[in-house]
Amino acid sequence: GISFGNLLENAANPFFGLIVFFGLFAFINRQRHVEQLFKILAIGGLVLLIEHLLFVTFGLFESLKIWAYSSDLLRFNSLIYGSYDIKGVFCVISSFSISYYALRRKKYYLLLFVLLMIFPINSTYQRTPYLGYFIGIITFSVIYFKNRALIMKFAMVFIVLFGLLFIFTNSQKVFRNTNTFISGDVRKTELIESQSFYDRLGLWYRSIDVFLYTFPFGIGEGMFEVYSNETFVPKAMSPLVPLRSSSSYRTISGSKRTKTHNVYLQFVSEYNILGLIVLCLFLKQILKNLRRITPTSMFSDSSLYRATVVAMIIGVGVMNMFDSVIRLYFLYGLLLFLSNFVQKAENILPVKKHILKSKSP
Repeated sequence: GISFGNLLENAANPFFGLIVFFGLFAFINRQRHVEQLFKILAIGGLVLLIEHLLFVTFGLFESLKIWAYSSDLLRFNSLIYGSYDIKGVFCVISSFSISYYALRRKKYYLLLFVLLMIFPINSTYQRTPYLGYFIGIITFSVIYFKNRALIMKFAMVFIVLFGLLFIFTNSQKVFRNTNTFISGDVRKTELIESQSFYDRLGLWYRSIDVFLYTFPFGIGEGMFEVYSNETFVPKAMSPLVPLRSSSSYRTISGSKRTKTHNVYLQFVSEYNILGLIVLCLFLKQILKNLRRITPTSMFSDSSLYRATVVAMIIGVGVMNMFDSVIRLYFLYGLLLFLSNFVQKAENILPVKKHILKSKSP
């Protein structure tokens, strides 16, 4: 079972999120305040890079590794975030915060740290942070640059730099594979399709079982792991489960305790109809805020703000579709607040630029 302390912590998570959410709306009403939030997130990313350099690259502080690594001593959790799941999310968030600060302050050398953020992402041994990182970069580029030619140039520079960085950090592996290819000593290997997606699909079907069984009241925060194992929860979705997903579906229905690897489905399965309503209202408000966006000129400050916020939302949103990270309610409140601030930023930032132009002869 789950200890009373864990139950209390789980129950408090949504309330912490609400406190942060209402605090943001109550006390932050100026653009420079929002930029301080980006600055804090950017600094967090830079500190994470330093931490990765000390612990992973140079292997220092052996006595702290028990706290900095996961139980398998393979995945680097970080002392700051305490979990490779959470660290992956904040690698994505910090990357775009650094991008905003670098372009807003015209300190372009800081963009190099956005590229280097791939190292702490790599030490999570997860695919979802890569997904959020690259989809976010594409989103940011399309919104900020707008011009197709500039987007292609940016993409080419990014690919070249990323390629050189990969070769530099994996030189022995690249040399070995290249030598094997040139010498002709290439062995055919059978391509095995990843089972990961189908395993997740089995978990998703089980979450529907829990939703149907507890309808309409739900079971509460963090309780999916308990109810999914219980035999008294009917396997209503069993006839619909694909063959390749049946193993994970059977396992989670009886012995293995895990999350759904989908934040949205787990939230709805635990809070049931109330959770579904809250989730729909949350997504509706996010889309409503982003639909208020008005066209602005390329490279403007408002365009930069918009690109940063949308990249964060889409990056984290896509990650949550396949991730098992605990619900970071304070982060979702922050993203909703930033999306709500888009219209205000669009009204404020271009005006400043217009005033400066009107004073010029």
